[in-house]
This record gives sequence, structure tokens and C-alpha cells, in this order.
Amino acid sequence: MASRKEDKERILFVTVGTTLFDPLVRIASSSLFLNLVKELGFTTLRVQYGKGEYVPFQEECDQAEGIKCEAYRFKPSLLDDVQSASLIISHAGAGSIMEALAAGKKIIIVINDTLMHNHQWEVAYALSQRKYLKYVDKPSRLLEGGGQVVREVASEQYVPFKFPKGDTNAFPNLLDGFMGYTE
Repeated sequence: MASRKEDKERILFVTVGTTLFDPLVRIASSSLFLNLVKELGFTTLRVQYGKGEYVPFQEECDQAEGIKCEAYRFKPSLLDDVQSASLIISHAGAGSIMEALAAGKKIIIVINDTLMHNHQWEVAYALSQRKYLKYVDKPSRLLEGGGQVVREVASEQYVPFKFPKGDTNAFPNLLDGFMGYTE
């Protein structure tokens, strides 16, 4: 009889949002990465590849028996994919990061250093320092040391800090105070 852990679907979700980030998509669909995903007990590798020219899983998944490979460009919402994922590997777009953190997911951010002013590094570094996530400075780092960072974050021992919920009244209260309205 299979254990409960073996019966459970484990999804690794890779997203590039609306951007072009072919280096991340290529790494995430490589045979080395697929073998790592399988070894770590994931059952599904889902890749959202955005505006990329490279379309993943043309042949690679044929060699990774036991892993279900899915890929798509865009969906109206990634919320279902985020919520169903056991681990998320994402570009450093603020929207993608915040959606994953709000869902309480383990996340590895991959910096796209071809974008202007390397602002992605600043966001990823700040959140990493607060122990909300891990980041790598380029896609190839996902495979370094036998996939060390992926192994660490995928492990049951890794528990990131819970990201605090936002205060939806903060801005209206600030604006009311600025305008001189008081209760």
C-alpha cells in the first residue's frame, strides 16, 4: 500500500509572468531539472512561459518518466496554479512574488538581470533577508550543487517566515489624516 505522501500530487510551478525570460524556462524544462524534480518527489512540473520564444517540453518530458509536464503562455489568473503548488519558482516580478507569499507558498525567486537597473535583485534580497523566500541571481544557479537551493526549499525542514497580511485601512486612514478628516 502506498503511503499518504506518495499518493499526494506535488506540483512545482514555474512562472515568468508577462515577461520574456527564456533562460529560466530552458533550465526548468531541461532533463537535469526534470530529474531533480522527479528525485524530490514532485509529480507535476507546470511552466508558465509568458512571451518567451522558447516553448518548453517539446521532447524533454518523454525522458522524465513519472513526471507530468504542463506548459502554457498565459491564463486570465495564475491563482489556481499558485494555490495548488507545493513549490513556486518565479521571476522577480512584484505581482508574482506577492501572490505566492500571500498564499503562504515556498518560493524561489530567479533574477532576470537583463531588465533595467537590477531592481529585481533589490526586491528579492530584501525579502530573502526577512526569511520569506530564497533567491538566485540567475537561472543556472537552480542546478548548482546538484540543485542545492531547490532541494533546500523543497524539503520539509525549510519553513519560510509567514508573510504578514496587508492593512487595507492604512492608505485610506493616511489619506483621511492628510485631508484633515477625523472620526
